[in-house]
Parts: sequence; C-alpha cells; structure tokens
Amino acid sequence: MTDALVSIVTGVYNSTRYLPHYFRMLEAQTYRNWEAILVDDGSKDDTCAIIEAQCLKDPRFRLLHKTPEGYPSRTRAVGLTHATGQYIAFVDHDDFWAPQKLSIQLAVLTDHPDASIVHTDRIVWNKVEGPDEYYHYNGDIRTAPVIKQRPEDVIYQGLQIIFSSFIGPEKMIREVGFHPEMKGVDDFYLFVRLAQMGGIYQVALPLTYYYAHANNLSHENNIFVKGFYKVYEALENDAVPEKAKRSILAQACRTEAVSLFASDRPKALRLLLKSLKLYFIPSTLNRLVFLLATFFIPLGLQKKLFHWVKVVKFKIPTLKDLWSK
Repeated sequence: MTDALVSIVTGVYNSTRYLPHYFRMLEAQTYRNWEAILVDDGSKDDTCAIIEAQCLKDPRFRLLHKTPEGYPSRTRAVGLTHATGQYIAFVDHDDFWAPQKLSIQLAVLTDHPDASIVHTDRIVWNKVEGPDEYYHYNGDIRTAPVIKQRPEDVIYQGLQIIFSSFIGPEKMIREVGFHPEMKGVDDFYLFVRLAQMGGIYQVALPLTYYYAHANNLSHENNIFVKGFYKVYEALENDAVPEKAKRSILAQACRTEAVSLFASDRPKALRLLLKSLKLYFIPSTLNRLVFLLATFFIPLGLQKKLFHWVKVVKFKIPTLKDLWSK
C-alpha cells in the first residue's frame, strides 16, 4: 500500500467541545502518514489555544487563520492552498472516522488509479462525543468491499456522498478548487467536476460517523438556493453531460421550492413540478407530497410545522437516513 502523505483539511469555529474527540480520532488512525490542517474562522473561545498546544505535542497538526466569513467553502480553500499531501481528505470538526478509514481508502486508491472520488458508508450520529467503540473491519483491508458507482446514482439524484467520508487525489481537487459564491454546495460542485475526471468508488463499510444536529448548515435551504444556481451558471457552457446540467438546475429548483414552503406555496409547487420535469429525483416527490399536504394547514402553523419536522428528522439517526433516501 502507498505511504503517500494525506492532507486532512478541517474548518474550526468555537470548537472547544469537539477538539478533544477530533484529536483522538485522528491519532487513532491506523494510517499514520497524514497532516491535519485546521483553519480557524475567527473563533472567540479557546479553540486556537487548544490547537496550538496540540501542535506542540504532535507536529502533524497545523493551525491556520483566516478572515471570519462563516462558510466552509472559503475555509476549505485556505486549507487546500497549504496542503502538501498527494491525497486530500476533509472532515468537519464535529464528524468522526473509524480508525481504519484512511488505511482502507488508501488501499482503494492504490488498487484503482483511475479513482477521483473514494468515499465510505456513514453512520448518522447525534452526540457530541464519538462512539465508545468504532466499526472495525476484521478482514484484510485489501479485500474490503468496494463498489464502483455512477454519478447518476450518487450525485445527479441528490448528493449521496458525505463530505467527511471523501478522499481524492490532490492534483484533481486542486484543479477544481472551491468557489466562494457556491455557499453550502461547494462539495456538490467539486463532486460534479471530479466525476468527469475519474471513477467514483464507495467503500461499503460504515467508516464515517456524521454528526446530525439542528444547527447543521445543511438544514438552511436559503443558503443552498443561490449556491445551486451558481453551480449551474458555472457549468452551463462547460463540457459536462447535459443530464448533469439538468440535474443541477432541477436541484436548484427543488431547493428554492422548499425555501418557499411557508411563504409562497403556489410558486413552490411550480418549482417542484419544473424540477421533476428537468430531472427525475425520487426524493422530490416526497417534497411535492409534503407541500400538497400543507395546502390544508393554515399559514400561521407553517413555520412551527417545518421547525418540528426538521427537529424530528435529525433527532433520530434512522429517520435522517430514511429522509435522505
């Protein structure tokens, strides 16, 4: 297996409660040749002091600072600029990796030199602390189950790749980069581009623990709306498949529709129907049925309803998994 350096980029902001678990998680990786680049986005607590102390103990950790902006795309762009590894991985400060994650993914990258995206299955987690025991694969890591996937199945029908589970070649990732105007969907843009540059491989093992909570940026549909339209504008005249472009525009319409559920249901309905016409995404039907149901609910109850749906679906991990299918 390769002994290549892996650069791990993480954005942090007021992260004191997460950092002890984050440090332990990386130190427990069975693949040891990595650097962790933590980019602070203007923390006001002891985050930087804690990271600086860790850097003194373990020089594989590095701390960078940037002007506070509050969006992962710009934090990731700064971290990528300073990365020196042959491969790049990203992990949010509140997500977790099983100890074998990097080892198994590096084996896949070695065995499949055409790979541009290697990701893992996920377990949805709803606690700040990582699990007492992580998933462990008992077989030879070179025999771990790997599935080659189509972008039609894991990107165009709604992104099915958890960003913290991803690793890819540095040259490809640097070529695509992160775009500040694509707030909330910079990972989507990256994956659309990378899918045109190489193969997508899934390690069919739950090696990534995604921390789902009510304050996830991914819950804010208004942030995504402009981002999806920016992705479409960037790719509209590029040599990507037409079905990819239709899918992107369909997801933009769907996201805008969801943002209008409680304020303009007729427009939301038109946008959902347009989305389905552009590209059939099964989960869009869920949104359409939900929207139609709200026509019988007084507007005054709309915000409360949407709030509790969001709380419930991310409170229980199995419901979050069902929602995303």
